[in-house]
Amino acid sequence: MKSFANFNPITFWRFTRQCASELRYLMVVGCLWFLAISGQAQTCTGSLGDPVVRITFGTGGQTSFPLAAPGASTTYNYVAPPGVCIPDGSYTVASTAGPSVGIGSGCVEESWHLVGQDHTPNDVNGRFAIINAANDPGEFYRQTVSGLCGNTTYELASYVGNLLGSDICGPIEIRPNLRFQVESLGGAVLASYVTGNIPATNTFEWRQFGFVFRTPASTTSVVLKIINEAPGGCGNDLALDDITFRPCGPTVNVASPVATICEGGSVTLSGVVSSGYTAPVYLWQQSTDNGANWTGITGANALTYSIFDAIAGTRYRMLVAENGNLNNATCRIASNIANLTISASTAPEPTTPANAQVCVGTAIDLVDFTSSPTAIYNWTADNTMLGLGQGSGAGQVPTFTATGSGIINFTVRSTLNGCVSPPKSFSIRINPNPTPPTASPTAPICQGEAIPALSATVGAGETVDWYSAATGGVAIAPGTLSYTPTGAGTFYAETRNTTTNCKSATRTAVSLTVNPLPTLILTSNPVCSVDLLVYSFTFSSNGTVTASAGTISGNTVSGVLSNTNVTLTVTDATTGCRISRIIVGPNCLCPPPNPLIISPNVILCVGDTIPTLRVFVTVNATADWYATATSETPLATGTVSYKPPGIATVNTALYVIARGIFADCPLLSVSRVPISINVKTCADTVDLALKTLINKKIAKIGDELVYTIKVFNQSNTRATGVEVTDSIATTVQFVAGSFAASRGSAVIAGNVIKWNVGNIAAAGDTVTLSYKVKATEAGLHFKTAEISKTNEKDKDSTPGNGKDGEDDIDNQCFTVPFELCSGEKVLATVPAQYTNVVWRKTVNGQTTQVGTSNELLLSELGSYSFTATNQRCPASGCCPIIIEPGDNCCPAEICVPFTVKEVKGQ
Repeated sequence: MKSFANFNPITFWRFTRQCASELRYLMVVGCLWFLAISGQAQTCTGSLGDPVVRITFGTGGQTSFPLAAPGASTTYNYVAPPGVCIPDGSYTVASTAGPSVGIGSGCVEESWHLVGQDHTPNDVNGRFAIINAANDPGEFYRQTVSGLCGNTTYELASYVGNLLGSDICGPIEIRPNLRFQVESLGGAVLASYVTGNIPATNTFEWRQFGFVFRTPASTTSVVLKIINEAPGGCGNDLALDDITFRPCGPTVNVASPVATICEGGSVTLSGVVSSGYTAPVYLWQQSTDNGANWTGITGANALTYSIFDAIAGTRYRMLVAENGNLNNATCRIASNIANLTISASTAPEPTTPANAQVCVGTAIDLVDFTSSPTAIYNWTADNTMLGLGQGSGAGQVPTFTATGSGIINFTVRSTLNGCVSPPKSFSIRINPNPTPPTASPTAPICQGEAIPALSATVGAGETVDWYSAATGGVAIAPGTLSYTPTGAGTFYAETRNTTTNCKSATRTAVSLTVNPLPTLILTSNPVCSVDLLVYSFTFSSNGTVTASAGTISGNTVSGVLSNTNVTLTVTDATTGCRISRIIVGPNCLCPPPNPLIISPNVILCVGDTIPTLRVFVTVNATADWYATATSETPLATGTVSYKPPGIATVNTALYVIARGIFADCPLLSVSRVPISINVKTCADTVDLALKTLINKKIAKIGDELVYTIKVFNQSNTRATGVEVTDSIATTVQFVAGSFAASRGSAVIAGNVIKWNVGNIAAAGDTVTLSYKVKATEAGLHFKTAEISKTNEKDKDSTPGNGKDGEDDIDNQCFTVPFELCSGEKVLATVPAQYTNVVWRKTVNGQTTQVGTSNELLLSELGSYSFTATNQRCPASGCCPIIIEPGDNCCPAEICVPFTVKEVKGQ
């Protein structure tokens, strides 16, 4: 392709189309006119001979003309991509062309079609010539062709393709236009042919161009020239392949009067040659490899040829040449291959088995006894015609099934292409099938027991093959009377005669049942009792369970002595299978548990005497005291109380650990437990008070209630770091997002609310927190709120000590009436710490005493309350238990008891 960056913008193009194969174009530049005409191919219309010359450019990687086409020469420059452009006036020989061959950016090849292979058929990695024509017309390929015959017509042909896409150059495209010119060795032009413009296409196309010419007498060599006829410009890039010289002569046809004959038969072939030769001579050839190679038949030089004793697979054709040229392969032409197929002249002799034996019921594949699947076979069995059937070949009888034992005599004749073989006879012995084996049932076993061998009994000269299914299946143990499976299942025994290999018609099923073991699952690890003397654990099972120690109650084993192992055994009552498991008993007293701290956080004022610190340990342990979590030297050993020396000055912590005191467990507890001593400057004291409110005392299930907490600063000192802890009943549902705090923020975790208030000013500053809960069940519902932290010391209460009666803690409750039906009762229980309990019932404003114990069974409608000596609320201040009639009652004989427990009253 040529650059056209400086193309004159006043150039005009005009196109006219006069026929499908001829395109005329006219370019006007100034006052100059150029005219080019493409011609039509003039290839041989008669019969062709074998190629005298065939230039395919070989196979392999890139190369030049002298290597790809010996004897060829060019005036163009050779380049060897990839990585190198092919400029105007250059060429290469390669197996591919176009943008995918690795050409660098800016090369003309980027606009070419992608040509993935050459034109030569069945040419692996075949090469072709790639030409970028020069700016000026002229010769670019020359080669001397020798071995021709004088006074002979030849066809010169080649395949050419335009490498340029159809929309690359537009109206200024230059299309390849080649002149094929044949000259004598002296330079005289013998023939010339111009391809005309080869148009660009959307995809690459190989096109054949050629013409015929006649050599002068005594001319045996000529010079082939390929000349570029197109001027310079955008385009004129082409691919070239398969240049051939072939003798061309009149039309030659040969024919047979029949399409097929048998081997050994006779037929006469005849040839017809159209006019064109002055004195034609003939030679018949034959091929035994389907036309790949041909040899002349001596004396077969007439237009007809008679075949006697024909040989199967032989093909025939006829050669024609001018008198004197017949023995020169470059001067003669060939006919078509005769339309004659020579098949076996006699049908194939069927092969038959020697001493063939089969079993009763076995399908005999008669096709297996023949040698040619294409022949037709006629069968008789014991002189009875079996007829023709459909098998692997036309007319075969595929199978024959014998229903009884004995000897069957077969006769078969084959027919192929009208040829019939002599009859062939053979016999097949039909052997009887043995009876199925007998087997005794196998007793079931339990999982884990040794698997017994399965056995079967057969007659003399017989054995057993074991299978996985009643029919078909997998052979799992051939040739043995016993078989040991790997697990449960049903297995099938088949009798086999060791001489005839015949098998029983059915198989005997032999089953093995493996019963599963009962299940025994430990559902909890051993748990030591509070006194650490015994332990218990739970299990689940589907059988009857016994234990070697302890007491079984339901799915729990309890009362097992510490450090004692237990063997659990479970038995399946149906199968008798059992399984045991040993539970390793823990030593509950070793190592001892961590000490229990009575007061884990001690708050003191600067200068206070540090009090005695105390812990609880188990009966088999004592306590050692340390100054740090890792120090090695103890402050005190063997004591559950320790009095640190001196007075409180700064925050500190002491650490205590439990230590076993018995010889069999001198171990330490898991970790050292800290006791924090927090020292404050107590010059300022505050006096905070807390009050809680509930917006209603009596509610119904589903009602929302508003809880309110108020904190007052009754001192003249500002309180800082104030925190309130509020515990609500687990029998109510907190309403998410209902917190409303006048100061600070509140969060809830489980049923505990933490309200971080921050600071409360002196002299009556008050803060409030309100939120909502929903009543979800009947009964009494309590809440307790307490100031749990302050930075200052409170003069009349201690934050977070949980002591009722101080002004920083308050309790509230509300009640949801019980709805009872006839016969239903509610058991109300007051904790034992309350004494001299008196129960009263109020109905319609009338109050009467109904009980004096800590428990009262309620069944009558009304409102119930109690008083006690050490009560925590006034006689009329506790929330009542209200009994109301139910709306949806069950039958009278059904009783659903309730228990009410009073927790944290006012």
